[in-house]
Amino acid sequence: MAMANKALKPGEVPVDVSLEDQRRICAFSRLHKRVFYLTSLQKLLRDDIEKLDDAITEVMISEEGEVLYVFGESFVKLEDNDAVSTHLEEEKAVLEGDLAKVDEELASRKAEQGTLKAELYAKFGSQIYLEAE
Repeated sequence: MAMANKALKPGEVPVDVSLEDQRRICAFSRLHKRVFYLTSLQKLLRDDIEKLDDAITEVMISEEGEVLYVFGESFVKLEDNDAVSTHLEEEKAVLEGDLAKVDEELASRKAEQGTLKAELYAKFGSQIYLEAE
């Protein structure tokens, strides 16, 4: 299956697209979607960790003996600031673990995507566009 000649620049020769090439292009597309998702998730996790840091700081400097804590859609008064701080630290540790996993997978997927991009550009040159817009 040959690429459409109307997309070629003057002097370029059309390149046949094999089934394996189509599979690589589809794999690149799936990786691109996954990288986009992981990048969004990474941002959300970092924002949540920052919010927990702020909450921990507020609990530490709180002079009141009780803290309003959100469970689902309800507020619960908790009177032990140390227990609240400990709970927030545990939540933060869980999110940091999740963030580390996301960072690791994101690095792996980006490396995989870079390899595929290099292979596809080597074969198709300027006849294929793989950059994010």
